[in-house]
Amino acid sequence: MAAGKLRVIFNDGATLGLGTTNADRGIGDNTSFTAYLDVTASTGTTPTLDITIEEQDPFDNWSVIDTFTQATGTTTERRQISANVDSNRVRAAMVVGGTATPTFTFTLGALVAP
Repeated sequence: MAAGKLRVIFNDGATLGLGTTNADRGIGDNTSFTAYLDVTASTGTTPTLDITIEEQDPFDNWSVIDTFTQATGTTTERRQISANVDSNRVRAAMVVGGTATPTFTFTLGALVAP
């Protein structure tokens, strides 16, 4: 992929606690992009972080186009999203699980071609 612009999907270094959060972002009219995950900290007992990348269709429905490997601690991962992204709206659906007040501190971004 050619050099592009890094767009933060979920706040840089933000902490997310137990539950589900969706972060919607426009990426422009692109058919592919690279998503980056950088988990820098986690707390709790058996914490888990599940992240899916979804796109919005013309009828406002969301469908999964890619899934990150479940995080259980600090990690980094890069996903090349080359599905037919025909919408300019994508989101990350993020679910934190575990016990003893699980949290994750991480950045989720997308490198989008110019």
